[in-house]
Amino acid sequence: MAGGLAAGWLRAPSPSPIALRFPRPVGIGCAPVHERAMKPDIHPEYHEINIIMTDGTAYKTRSCMGKEGDTLRLDIDPKSHPAWTGIQRVMDTGGQVAKFNKRFAGIGTRTK
Repeated sequence: MAGGLAAGWLRAPSPSPIALRFPRPVGIGCAPVHERAMKPDIHPEYHEINIIMTDGTAYKTRSCMGKEGDTLRLDIDPKSHPAWTGIQRVMDTGGQVAKFNKRFAGIGTRTK
């Protein structure tokens, strides 16, 4: 009895004749190709805009931002941001670094 029950659980079901004639696309729960068309009139307008980098270079790309021909001026881009350039700058905003150094200047020095 154990062999018959276990064999039923391990055996994969055979595909139906309809599934063999009309295979589904790869993916779990994926709809057939003829049912995957985009819905009309729900997508934003996709048009060409101008991008101006921090160093003044410009290029055109397509976006949903603004209207056709609008300009996007970047404040931070891969040419100037430390995350991409690897050059870090310490900025003392309002004397915070100086305040820290003054407060903790005596730590680490030994007195005899």
